Amino acid sequence: MSLDRQEPTAGGRLSQLLDSPVFGMTPWIAMSVIVGPGRYEWAVGISLAVAVAIVIIGHLRHRGTSFKILEISDVVFFAVMVIIGIFASPGAHRWLETYAGEISNIALLVIALGSMAVRQPFTCSTPVSRCPARSGTSPHSSGPITASPVCGVPRSVSRQ
Repeated sequence: MSLDRQEPTAGGRLSQLLDSPVFGMTPWIAMSVIVGPGRYEWAVGISLAVAVAIVIIGHLRHRGTSFKILEISDVVFFAVMVIIGIFASPGAHRWLETYAGEISNIALLVIALGSMAVRQPFTCSTPVSRCPARSGTSPHSSGPITASPVCGVPRSVSRQ
């Protein structure tokens, strides 16, 4: 551990977790863990509740910032799945119980590819204003590095 780098505090770690794209995947993880025969309603209901909670937590913590692509996609997908489940026939309901996990995987793939197609990958949707400024040196470059405005990817700063 270097002397100029401080370890994040417990509050800092929680903040990093809450701002992480992985946290936005929580409804999808819940869906994949819970879904199965006889558990469709529970799976989509809990996943929708988690998705709504993520949106609320995100906007209580960062007032005035825009919605993340994954947050909106979560709420829309799971709300649609709840509505479909309410109006589905018994045969369609059995089919949903069997294949809802695969449907959610395909939907997540479509969201990921769609966000990349419009050049806004959902993993990079944290606004720059939420990211702390970072700088340092890289052993592989001739000069200092700073965080790029896109996804916080390091880029070399050329010396002139």
